Amino acid sequence: METPPAAARPWRAAVAAVLAVGPLALVAGTTDAGAEKVVPAVAARSESAASLPSQLQTSEERSPLGMVVSSIPDASRAGARILEQGGNAVDAAVATAFALGVGDPFFSGIGGLSYILIHLSNGRDVAIDGSVRAPITVVPGELELLKERGDLYGYKTIAPPTTPAALALALKRYGTMSLAQVLAPAIELAEYGHMFLPLAQFVVEDDEFLPKLRRNAFLARTFLRDGSDPWALGHVYCQPVLAGTMRRLASHGVEDFYSGQIAGAMAADVLANGGYVSKVDLGLVQVVERAPVRAEYRGLEVVSFPYPGGGDIVVEALHILEAFPSELLKQDSLDRLHLLLEAEHISMQDSGASMRFPFRPRTFSEATTAKTRAALIRLDRALHDYEISFGQHHAFREKDTTHVSVVDRFGNAVSLTQSLGDGSYVATPSLGFHYNSLLESYDYLNRSSPVFLSPLRVLPTTMSPTIVLCHGEPFLVLGSPGSGRIPGIVVTVITNVVDRAMPLRDAVAEPRVLFHSPNEKYKDRVFVELAGTITPARADELEVRGFGSQNRLTFPATQEDHYPFGGVNAVMVDPSTGMLIGVGDPRRQGAATAPSSP
Repeated sequence: METPPAAARPWRAAVAAVLAVGPLALVAGTTDAGAEKVVPAVAARSESAASLPSQLQTSEERSPLGMVVSSIPDASRAGARILEQGGNAVDAAVATAFALGVGDPFFSGIGGLSYILIHLSNGRDVAIDGSVRAPITVVPGELELLKERGDLYGYKTIAPPTTPAALALALKRYGTMSLAQVLAPAIELAEYGHMFLPLAQFVVEDDEFLPKLRRNAFLARTFLRDGSDPWALGHVYCQPVLAGTMRRLASHGVEDFYSGQIAGAMAADVLANGGYVSKVDLGLVQVVERAPVRAEYRGLEVVSFPYPGGGDIVVEALHILEAFPSELLKQDSLDRLHLLLEAEHISMQDSGASMRFPFRPRTFSEATTAKTRAALIRLDRALHDYEISFGQHHAFREKDTTHVSVVDRFGNAVSLTQSLGDGSYVATPSLGFHYNSLLESYDYLNRSSPVFLSPLRVLPTTMSPTIVLCHGEPFLVLGSPGSGRIPGIVVTVITNVVDRAMPLRDAVAEPRVLFHSPNEKYKDRVFVELAGTITPARADELEVRGFGSQNRLTFPATQEDHYPFGGVNAVMVDPSTGMLIGVGDPRRQGAATAPSSP
């Protein structure tokens, strides 16, 4: 894809010209021809936002030159560096993703999967699907036994990684730089060292995760003092083996990962340790382009990731919410929380029904069907599952997930989510990267389940990288980790921006209520952050309405307590100036970085 010179596409000025600031979330503007159009508006920061707990306070980065937001500063700087070198948003997103695998190795990396949603400056939108498939020789009973013993991690849980293939495809088709160029920042980070933020530090210190690290000799040597105890926060970690693997990718191409020397080393180690991934499985990895799913919401166009991703859940939830007056979602009220929870509940339940016919049209996400579903909602009580009736949503486990949002100065935008599942806590000593544990998210017992573990079966997830467009131009780019709660997290931030006219930093920081499909780790159905206007009394009122089985987060909170509420990394176009605004979610220490020069 050719990157136009800055003067050829003054998109920021164009967006600024059609966006107006006003007291409502949506105000009227006009085109040159005089036709009325609906445009977003942003209000001033509220006193309640400024008074949130310090753990929910965040800052914003502003720049006209581009913006990169990810879970760690080192990775965001890697992407910004690529923009400074003349790369576009795709180049920068790929570089950021590679760097995340170094600096945030328990949550992302080349051993996992990636979904990439791209908006091009020519108006085209594309989804690059890096879904994993189960290996050919999987044995569900073996994994069920591990699950029963509480040992569902390690080599048997590894699915063939797709991230290198997905990143390489995005770069080849829509980037402007070589693989070696975008790998350079990550290689330097691995070679010369990096420090952990508190989130990664939590992993090496936590009583659940530390024993897993100790059991893999390579990871123990790399991340623990004398292979046994955590280093103090501030320690510099060097990963020369991983640097060598990425150098080989840079020189031999991503094909080496799937059919060459890297593939051979990977398969030999996994099979020798009881896993299922063979060189044949690696050769069968397929990354494909798909058409995104879309919704119109309050006059804006929402573009999200299609099945096997969770964008259909986002789209249906927004269609349901649009059936109600925007004023209901603008207010700090019990009804607003009720509507959010029910929209999430219905769309998650409908997604579970759709999974039985995975690649048929997703009729529940169509506006007319969704509005019929909205008619089920009663503001005096919560719906029971049987009243929704279509199906049970499968509870996914993408805990170790990160998100990258990038917008360049030409109008290209990328929303990229990647995951390791819960993480396998094993690595091949000659390769140096942490493997996914995505086979843990399949069903091992019910052969009629759409996610029963069988050879080459695609794993659906709820990851929902999303881009909101205003008159065809990027307005909001976002996504989040958070497992089955991801769609609700994304929807909540969109409604905070669109319906409540919140500045982006407040929209991301605002306390959340989220619907959840219970799983082995979290039995609760409703997750509530008790802060700001979401008081214990209001949570009690939700319970009276039928939203029981609550997981209530109080502040100050531990790092683990923040996990279920996600980590939105987002970029927005400032309506008054066209300036790019980057915000990282304080729940997972997200970081926004802008290039220092064009």
